Amino acid sequence: MASKSPGKLQPADFIEKLYKSNLQNEELLEILVKTMKVINRGIDNTKLSDDYLSLLVHLIAKASTCTAQRKTQKVLQLLNMLSDSSLITTRSIPLLVGVTCNNSCDHDFHCLLSDYITILQELYIRMPHLCSTPHVIGLVEFLKGQVNECDDCEDKNKMVDFVFELKNDIMKIAEERSKPKHVKKQDIEDQFAPPEDFRTMSVVPGQIDVLYAPNFLRRNKVFGKYLDLDHYLDVQFRLYREDCVSPLRDALLEFKQKDREIRSGKFRLESGLVYRNVLVLNQSTSIDNGEVFELQLDSDHSKRINWIKSKRLIYGSLLLVSFDRFKTIFFAVVAECERDTLQKTGCFAVQVFKSGSNVKLPRNEYGIMIEATSAYFEAYKHVLKALQRIKEETFPFQRYLVLCEKDVSMPSYILKDCVYDLRPLIKNSRIGIKNTQRGNRRIGMSRQTLTNEIRLFQEDWPSTAVLRMDESQRNAFISALTKEFVLIQGPPGTGKTYLGLQIAKALLHNSGRWQQMDSIGEDEEDKKPETLPKPYMLVVCYTNHALDQFVEGIVNFMPENLYDGRFPRVVRFGSRCKNPKVEELSIKNLRRKARYEFNNPRAGVIEKATAAKRKIKEIRETIEALQSRNIVLWFNILKSVLSENHVNQFGDNKSIVWLQWLHVLEQSWYKEVNKHYQNQQSDKEIKDQLIAMETEHKEEELITVISESEHAFNERYLEVDDVGFSLNTDTIGLDLDMQYENQLKRTDKLEEKCRLILRLEKEKAAKELHYGENMSEDQVIDVKKYLDTFDGRSLENV
Repeated sequence: MASKSPGKLQPADFIEKLYKSNLQNEELLEILVKTMKVINRGIDNTKLSDDYLSLLVHLIAKASTCTAQRKTQKVLQLLNMLSDSSLITTRSIPLLVGVTCNNSCDHDFHCLLSDYITILQELYIRMPHLCSTPHVIGLVEFLKGQVNECDDCEDKNKMVDFVFELKNDIMKIAEERSKPKHVKKQDIEDQFAPPEDFRTMSVVPGQIDVLYAPNFLRRNKVFGKYLDLDHYLDVQFRLYREDCVSPLRDALLEFKQKDREIRSGKFRLESGLVYRNVLVLNQSTSIDNGEVFELQLDSDHSKRINWIKSKRLIYGSLLLVSFDRFKTIFFAVVAECERDTLQKTGCFAVQVFKSGSNVKLPRNEYGIMIEATSAYFEAYKHVLKALQRIKEETFPFQRYLVLCEKDVSMPSYILKDCVYDLRPLIKNSRIGIKNTQRGNRRIGMSRQTLTNEIRLFQEDWPSTAVLRMDESQRNAFISALTKEFVLIQGPPGTGKTYLGLQIAKALLHNSGRWQQMDSIGEDEEDKKPETLPKPYMLVVCYTNHALDQFVEGIVNFMPENLYDGRFPRVVRFGSRCKNPKVEELSIKNLRRKARYEFNNPRAGVIEKATAAKRKIKEIRETIEALQSRNIVLWFNILKSVLSENHVNQFGDNKSIVWLQWLHVLEQSWYKEVNKHYQNQQSDKEIKDQLIAMETEHKEEELITVISESEHAFNERYLEVDDVGFSLNTDTIGLDLDMQYENQLKRTDKLEEKCRLILRLEKEKAAKELHYGENMSEDQVIDVKKYLDTFDGRSLENV
């Protein structure tokens, strides 16, 4: 057995043979040391399934417990190779999660837990310096949670105590190995390298995220500086992502616990909302959101909710959907939710995400949906994506936010010997955009003045009575105008909004004195004023209401002529504006106004844009029609994918011959009517065939879930509803349903049996049209051979 190696056997076969051989730990140790490198390559290439990985963990645990003195070096060698192995770093937690869901018949979950604990214990005893890595610490923390959930484990309490003690011992080693002994515990965490780059992490959570707490999460620093920008962004990203995911995790864990305890299955969640008997109705394509799925809530539950006023299921909410009581989880984001439609029908549209391939979302099967009420995913999503895009050269104020420097510099836009004009604040009047350098009070300083000397000039500023501020507000006001980085905070009612407007008022009134910088960073004092770019101020607020309030305050002190040419001096970005006065300044209204004010040279651009939007809407409605209706494409559309030889086989009147060949014309249907009459089929037999076809169609109806990358590709915003276009299905093909309905209207005297037969023929054609399975390679070859028989022969003879 010792002569065998993975070089001669596949790694999976080798592990299985080794497991069944039942060798002693000394002989097993020798074999694993020789073959571990080869096995590790198999693990890294994901060639080993979870079942074989579980067996490998058992073999390593057994070999690592070898106590023979002459084998000590071999044990150390094995543990050293294991510490860098994917079996510890990347595949350990997914392996434990997989075993939790699907217990292996050869190696159960309790045995796997015990094996990992044994390996980590030997690693701590023999090579403690290898235990302070974030992967090992995270694995120990994860094992502690797994052991706590093992209610059927006989030695649960003993295992919990052991893992808890092991975690404390490893953390002590990490503290001892840190640089200075006086460094705090949080500083030790800072030294741990993240298991992966946060920029590559998915913003949409996965199944492990909502089942288990993250194994790597560092606290936000309250004291001291960050190591670098990546350290700062990594901490913020993971904390912010966890803040978004944790409410869903809490709601899911609460559901699972109550589902086990309450047999009736009827209960409410304290940490979220649960919807039962949820159905998937259909699938469609949205320009704004890509591929979406329409869900329908249980009618009895939906009718008890006032959806017009409710904050449930608002746009951008993250949902958990499952059809097997959350053994498999689909992540859905509310994409379209009209409150009137939701009130009447209980229907709304979602985007669905699921990792893995060939995962399908079933129709006509009741599911369960969970919504977390304390986290709004749409707001988190944009912030998380922005954090991933930040780069070293574009991130402002690093010296204060990352390096935590206390000496704050003067604003870079202050000119040399700047003098602020505060007359609009003192007189409570509107500002003047084009103000002069005149003023009866010099309120400024030299560019070379040191930051910590700013307070020496405070006696030059107006008093609290003149500024109509208290002392703390006056100090904050002076700091905001003389320092480049200022934080003003206070409880509600202390005048933060008022103070912010006064700062904005002072800066905008003195905007003519802002210093302009070129791309190199040099002063542009030598350039003519009309050649300098206009100075702008960006105001960002946390809520739409606060933004409206601040914008309205700015408008009140701007010049009466708010417009600078065709456009206003204040523009509001964002949506959901409830203030009519501010709504006029929204970017959406300004864009609409600009469209109508384009001059002649730009008229062609508008026409091309309108034509492009009309084409997009035509494609969109065509896709929706083909998905939702039984349409046979016209031959002139389909011939673009046929060879010229095959196109010619349909003769001169190709369109008619094409439909005759498919047996979808009225004449073809009536031929079948005659056959049914000749065979003397009863009405019941025909109805049974119809019922069987409808049942078969429902059973096969499945929706394929889009991947996250496909969604990201389709996520493009473009308004096309203002284009006057409505698709006529006659332009793309023959509508079988319309042909059937028209035939019944024209021939009202048809007896019931004939109507049933016509319907049966229509359903047969529709079934062939929507046959959803992909052809195998053998079927493709057979079809090619069949089409080749057209060569040199007429269509009627085929």
